Amino acid sequence: MSYTQELGKRAKAAEAFISSASTMQKNKALAAISKALIENSSLIIAENAKDMETGKANGMPEGLLDRLLLTEKRIEQMAEGLEQVAALDDPIGEVLSMKKRPNGLRIGQKRVPLGVV
Repeated sequence: MSYTQELGKRAKAAEAFISSASTMQKNKALAAISKALIENSSLIIAENAKDMETGKANGMPEGLLDRLLLTEKRIEQMAEGLEQVAALDDPIGEVLSMKKRPNGLRIGQKRVPLGVV
């Protein structure tokens, strides 16, 4: 089983917990991920260098290689982005619209977790 397949299985297994997590739990997770990115940036950059070499060897276009390249600054921006997401209002549970049918039935749209994509 490949590393990517293993990650997918682990993500799917965590789906039920994550989908029922409170806003505070989700924000703590985002903060922990942000911190881990910064703390492990040297390892991430070293592993990314291997990906870059493989991409070049396989003829990956320069534009895609640039998008793949991770630097200290890019990792810091990713971590900052996670912190910005944590600072946003949690949309889960938000009712977008509600209509009452003539028979009294209420039909509405509510934001729910999407799950593992």
